[in-house]
This record gives sequence, structure tokens and C-alpha cells, in this order.
Amino acid sequence: METVEAIALRDELLAQGLETGESNSIALAKELNTVLLANDEAAIMAARRYNIDTRRLTEILHDAMKANIIKSAEEYTEILGSCIGHGLYVSKEEKEKAIRTAQEIRRS
Repeated sequence: METVEAIALRDELLAQGLETGESNSIALAKELNTVLLANDEAAIMAARRYNIDTRRLTEILHDAMKANIIKSAEEYTEILGSCIGHGLYVSKEEKEKAIRTAQEIRRS
């Protein structure tokens, strides 16, 4: 992150109460004009305020199912569980919703 605009955005986000990692990630996504991969709701909402496209990991995994890279809802659940086991935070409700969506994708 090198531009004055990116640094200013990062500082603005920090002042709004976002953590350093999220602030840097959002500023970098804005600078590179790319999608922000995030699961933190506050980071997602902040990114959207700055017109940054966001994706959750669960959405990326759903796309992998649609492309038949992930072959089953069980495999999806294993991958998601592994991510959670390695520190990814997903609320219980979001996890259950994501697994239901994976099951629906496989049925269609």
C-alpha cells in the first residue's frame, strides 16, 4: 500500500474502529480495485461503504461447488470445518446457512 489515498483510507478506517488487518486489507482492495475476501461483518460493511466488492469464504467455496471442484456437501463441510479449525470465524448461524446452501447446490 503506497498511495496517499490508500494510506488515508486505512487511517480513516482505523479511526472508525476497525482493526489494523481489516483496515489495511480494505485499503489495499480499494487501491488494487479488486474483491475483498472477508468474513468480518464490520469489515464487509466498511468496504461496501467505499464501493469495494466483497466475498465471504463460504461464497468462494459455493462457487467451487458450482464449478464441481468441491464434489459434495460433505467435502464442503470438511473444508469449512478445517478453515474454522485454523482460526476462521464463522458464526454458528452463518455456518449452518452455508452448509444448507451447499446441500441445495448439490441437489440442483
